[in-house]
Amino acid sequence: MKTEQKILKCLEAITESLRRIEEKLEQPGILSGRWLTQQEVCNELKVTRRTLANYRNSGILKFTRLGNKILYQSAELEKPGAAKPEKRERMQPGSRKP
Repeated sequence: MKTEQKILKCLEAITESLRRIEEKLEQPGILSGRWLTQQEVCNELKVTRRTLANYRNSGILKFTRLGNKILYQSAELEKPGAAKPEKRERMQPGSRKP
């Protein structure tokens, strides 16, 4: 009986996972549009991969991780806030902030 209960519990967990995936897929726009790789986004925005990672980490660009790959929806790049943020002025060595 224990084996049957374990199998039933696993099937319930799988069913719940599939339900959550189905909910995500039903969200508008989740499968529409073109998905871009990091290199394509770097070329489009004319930034380095490190800068792109900073945009990701700071929330400037939304992304989706699919395994080891990071993908961006092309529509994200067309949003007004997705344009290259203004560059901050670099401080010279030995200078202080006002």
